[in-house]
Amino acid sequence: IHDIDDNSISFLYKVFGEGTQIFSRLKEGDTIKLEGPYGNGYEKVEGKVALVGGGIGVAPLYLVAKNIENCDAYLGFRKEAILEEEYKEVCKEVHIATGDKFVTDILDIEKYDYILTCGPTPMMKALMDKVEKTNAEKGTNTRVMVSLENRMACGMGACLVCTCKTQFGNKKTCKDGPVFWGEDVIFNG
Repeated sequence: IHDIDDNSISFLYKVFGEGTQIFSRLKEGDTIKLEGPYGNGYEKVEGKVALVGGGIGVAPLYLVAKNIENCDAYLGFRKEAILEEEYKEVCKEVHIATGDKFVTDILDIEKYDYILTCGPTPMMKALMDKVEKTNAEKGTNTRVMVSLENRMACGMGACLVCTCKTQFGNKKTCKDGPVFWGEDVIFNG
């Protein structure tokens, strides 16, 4: 979900496979069946917040940004940036990294109490590594919530396709997540 208003729900997606190809052919007024949302979202936090999105992971953070007063956005893209103007309307600061620059490299961890992130797993792992190192070296206590982008099939926790490893054993991303505290997730690699 990218945005919600009184009359609609907006989705932002990248045409990548058969399902999103079907979505791309929908027209206004077409009927679709929606189930969910399942699982949990970001917890309400107070303090200075950074939103860190990578690629299509920037899409769900927009609605989060609209509901947090004191947030900055850090958005990373392989090629060209999207949603920059929309984020500028709802965030105090917007920082963009494209191409060879990594969004995790332009983020000053010490400035934030919380970081909420969504994007590719390697980006979120790099972010967690940087936060853990900064917290240890600087004595800060920045906490991170990650929204995992695991493949999901059933959406109800029955098929186990979306299983992720955590400090508390395996969890179902669709049912127990997709948002977890970053320190609880075991990132491979």
